[in-house]
Amino acid sequence: MDCIGRFDFDNGLPEDQWNQLPVFLIVTLIGAGVFIMWEEETFHKYVCPYELILSIASRPSQFRMSVNKSKCTGCGACQEVCPNNTIITLDSDAREIESEECLTCFRCGDACSVGAIGYRNTGDIE
Repeated sequence: MDCIGRFDFDNGLPEDQWNQLPVFLIVTLIGAGVFIMWEEETFHKYVCPYELILSIASRPSQFRMSVNKSKCTGCGACQEVCPNNTIITLDSDAREIESEECLTCFRCGDACSVGAIGYRNTGDIE
């Protein structure tokens, strides 16, 4: 049978290819799911609604996670546990939290051995 005879002009695909479409969609969705879940940061930034809810709720707040730069030893323990990679290294090796993307999960505060990270009033932050 020639190619034109097998073509279903109403649906746009050859008739026997419609049977393969569900398999293609399932494989594509599984691949996309694995890609999204591979990195915790990717999941938190693009899939999880928790960050969106917290960021909207915390914008008018006077409190946020912050680093006391005079106490910070620059060990990097906070950066290792941050699921969203919102802690950056400054020129002085001290750390700073980018509050716009912070999940306020308190993992960084728990990991800090010198107590340099805490939930503070924005007026009290150095």
